[in-house]
Amino acid sequence: MNTKHEILVDYGEGSYVCKLIVYKGTTANCSNIDVEPGATTMNDAGKTTANCSYIDVGSILIDLIELDYSEFVIEHDKFSEIIKSEEEYLQTKKLYTELFHVCFDEGIIEYPEMKEAKVEQRYLIYLYTVNPNCFKNINIKLYPLPILNLPNYPRDFSMLLPHITQNYSKEKKQRLITEILSSEKDYIEIYTLQSFQDYLYLDMLKLIQMQIIVKKCICCKNYFISKDSAEKYCDRIYKNNKTCKDVGYLLKVENNELLKLYNRAYKTKHSQKQRNIRNKSKTTIKKYNAALKTWRTIARSKLQECTELYENAKSESDKNIIVHELEEVLNKDLEV
Repeated sequence: MNTKHEILVDYGEGSYVCKLIVYKGTTANCSNIDVEPGATTMNDAGKTTANCSYIDVGSILIDLIELDYSEFVIEHDKFSEIIKSEEEYLQTKKLYTELFHVCFDEGIIEYPEMKEAKVEQRYLIYLYTVNPNCFKNINIKLYPLPILNLPNYPRDFSMLLPHITQNYSKEKKQRLITEILSSEKDYIEIYTLQSFQDYLYLDMLKLIQMQIIVKKCICCKNYFISKDSAEKYCDRIYKNNKTCKDVGYLLKVENNELLKLYNRAYKTKHSQKQRNIRNKSKTTIKKYNAALKTWRTIARSKLQECTELYENAKSESDKNIIVHELEEVLNKDLEV
């Protein structure tokens, strides 16, 4: 399932309407909308501004928790006109900071009953028992039918409902049936949102429904979207132009004797390769590149095997034997 929202924001006379499109297929495509992603258009009367862009599910929520008010409205000017005040922003930030803690943090001391619960279970426990009135003012409307994402299907939002409910001619119906059956097409849901609170509520709901993995970085302590539940570090810049992930790897190496051996051996093999291909033919260079790749594959496999054994070793002598086994593999010459 696609993990991006497509946002179209309309600013009318003294009112705000956000059309949030949630794709149910595997692709998102703005090509059938007059507004390109990130572009802005105005109608002839100059009263309505439309913005169309893709936003990762959960990214606004994470920025809300991480950024202060001034940083947020600069980063997301799309929402600046609908946040009523800095006070509203801070109250909302407090709510979702607590909600993320409940749903995604591993250690929840104040809610021991949630320790083994799934994310969706934590979310429901919070809504029904911890803070049952937190979403009482949500006002979201869903278009009554899924909208087809077909090449010839109109995406003019002012015409969507009339288009869905109109009576087609027999020929038009047959063309639509043929087009729907001809290939796998996406369908989308379109929500009309009246406030910033509406958007955040729906974003949180989709974050949980799509089972998107949210982790808290061990290094910077901020939340991030991850593709791997075992991931511990994010890609934010931490310090000295190094990311949290870079820092995490350095810490891992510093505390892992076997990984130190592997890194040292790899640098040695790479240096050997570089010396042996200097001023050599393309054929020789190709052979040495292949030899280093083969050595690396074998060495990493042995590193993983030895790491598991090392962690379960019962004595120092057992650990020394494992280290020796790894060194034997790491010290093998490149086979050219």
